Parts: sequence; structure tokens; C-alpha cells
Amino acid sequence: MSAGKLFDEVLRNLLNDSAIKTSTMFGMRCAKIAGKAFVGLHTGRLIAKVGPIRAQQLLNSKKGEPFDPGNMGNPMRDWVMLAQPPNDLFPEEVISYWVTVAEEAKQYVKNTTTGGKPIKKVVA
Repeated sequence: MSAGKLFDEVLRNLLNDSAIKTSTMFGMRCAKIAGKAFVGLHTGRLIAKVGPIRAQQLLNSKKGEPFDPGNMGNPMRDWVMLAQPPNDLFPEEVISYWVTVAEEAKQYVKNTTTGGKPIKKVVA
């Protein structure tokens, strides 16, 4: 199954939430919540805005790479590009994993934005 068809299945799962809209970012298909992109498909690989801690976990485990859309040595903060799935995985397994990461990204962006505007942190 092509990466595009895998991503179609991810979007199909995400669109069960009426707050999710499909769009484009850097000419690629993506999903947005509150006007903010949180997941997309770039060069046949899933990219996700999962936040700094989760992104670092995925990088450390070699399950992801920094997302640098322009290949200029300036990766996007909080974003990760998932590693190519192993060839022995069934498409359903890839879809399940991608949906899990996409849901993490959705939750991260949802928690850090309100109506597309950053939440101001209150210091006690």
C-alpha cells in the first residue's frame, strides 16, 4: 500500500473528530486543528508535531528523524518525521502506529492552542 493511501486511512480516522480539517502545508497534505497543522505526509513519511519531549523520545529511539522540509539544516521545532516502516509490517500495523502518533500530535496541538492562539502559561 502506498504512503498516500496509508495517510488517507490516517485522515479517515482523524476526521471522526469534527474539529479536524484537512489542508496543505508546504504543498503537502496535512490535518489541522484550530487552524494549526499537527500531522502531514512528506516524501512518503508521516510528520507530526508532538512537542519537544516526545519528539526527542522518537529521535532517541531511532523511530523518527528531525523534520527539515527545506533540507537547510533547520529542523522544525516540536516536529518529527517518522522512520520508514519496516517492509515486513502489514499496512494495518503501519496505519495503527501512524494513527497513534497522529492522535498524540492532535492532543499536543490541541493542548497548546486555543482558537489558533497560544495559551499563556500562568506562573504561580
